[in-house]
Amino acid sequence: MNTFKYFSRKMLVAFLLTAAVSVPALAGGEDLEGLWEIQGTPDGAPGPAFTNRAHFHKNGLLVNIDPWFGTGLGQWEKTGGGQYTLSFTHYFLDGADVGEVTVSAEATVSQDKQTQYGDFLTEITINGFLVDSFEGTVVGTRQ
Repeated sequence: MNTFKYFSRKMLVAFLLTAAVSVPALAGGEDLEGLWEIQGTPDGAPGPAFTNRAHFHKNGLLVNIDPWFGTGLGQWEKTGGGQYTLSFTHYFLDGADVGEVTVSAEATVSQDKQTQYGDFLTEITINGFLVDSFEGTVVGTRQ
């Protein structure tokens, strides 16, 4: 389970930067739209623990691509002033058990619209039971 926790944390931080919650993203979300490289650091870690890619679509759809968990899907939404909320979920099999890694985050896009940063919460469930959660920070660079 330690290996599982390490990789799930790595993936989750990456998802974090991939942001928000629904179609309201259409209202002025152009500063987040596009492809981003995300680096995440769980609280207490010495540096970025994972890197992944996030694609923020104009309609509020978020696609997160993680090297360990594959493709995760979610939504993002602009909350105002260059700030966004987001969430996405990756599904995985742990033997015969079905697991989910869900990342919720808040992100702020820089004035030049080339960098984003924020905080995230990752929750890992197996068969509907919470088995781990952790928080951290992410930094994204427009690609």
